[in-house]
Amino acid sequence: MTFAAKKMGLPPGTIISLADDSGPVRISYIKYSENTCSEALCGSIEEVFLLKDSGETVWVNVEGTSDISIFEKIVEAFGVDRLVVEDILDYDTRPRFEVYDGYAFAAAKMLYREPGGYVLEEHVSFLLISNMLFTFQFKHGDVFDKVRDRIRSAGGRIRLRKADYLLYALLDVMVDNYFWVLDLVEGNIVRTEDEILGSSGKESLGSIRRLKKEALLLRKAIFPLKEAIFLMLHAEEKVFEKRTLKYLKELHEHIVQVAENTENVRDMANGLMDVHISTSNTRLGNITKVLTIVSAVFIPLNLLAGIYGMNFEVLPLKDHPYGFLIVIMSMILIASVLFLYFRFKKWF
Repeated sequence: MTFAAKKMGLPPGTIISLADDSGPVRISYIKYSENTCSEALCGSIEEVFLLKDSGETVWVNVEGTSDISIFEKIVEAFGVDRLVVEDILDYDTRPRFEVYDGYAFAAAKMLYREPGGYVLEEHVSFLLISNMLFTFQFKHGDVFDKVRDRIRSAGGRIRLRKADYLLYALLDVMVDNYFWVLDLVEGNIVRTEDEILGSSGKESLGSIRRLKKEALLLRKAIFPLKEAIFLMLHAEEKVFEKRTLKYLKELHEHIVQVAENTENVRDMANGLMDVHISTSNTRLGNITKVLTIVSAVFIPLNLLAGIYGMNFEVLPLKDHPYGFLIVIMSMILIASVLFLYFRFKKWF
């Protein structure tokens, strides 16, 4: 059941979760400044609320959405609009960026490949509230380990910046991961095309359908995010510091490049079916040509066989001692001449 179907008939802003059967919600945080860094797992969301006046940058990561009481408490503690929480819990929320009174909300799609080789997406939401950045994920695990390592390492730029730069850093890692996923999908398209050209192609139909779906998934994740990052560049100064904007400009250039590559991958994926149809038609044409040549060779042979199969008293070579041999040799000669003629014409 989709989030929209589950919410049908309920008033706007109703907080419900689609992940009723998921595992326990995991809440963790990293608190850092130029000279200090600490991190911990939390038993409740209230522990995080105590950090909002710490004066340090705090990254709170919430993995899992089954416990809606967490989101109710966030609404009460920070005055977050319930419609925003509704978007956080909606897996199909379109990537976007919005500024509210006292906080900013962003949504994006994290792309990754499962062990079977399929491209999957996960909805990730961001709440930027003063010195705190909340990230909300539906599943455990993400692509943010490099950012965590940079925070843990003293002397890095990220330790000198605030939560707005942390939001940029997380989005930057997600966009970099898009490049990796695009390269993998493009490689699969090339391999599938080679399979189509080198085999009967029946086994490739499933791969073609999957690659077209993956190309569409990439486009739905990347193009809205490009618009969202563009809005970040033009957001109010209270959301992003001026020194962070130059990094957002670079991020926007990267997402534009990813979007262009996505269009190329989509065209390649759509072209696979054309290659499959063209290859199938060529293969069918070759089979038809061979059968036509075989039929053309046997037409005169069938004529001779039909003539000598008639029940007439007088037939050429009927009583000749070598008549049968002469007819057979004539058939072989006619077939050979026709074969050489077709070969000379390069019909096969």
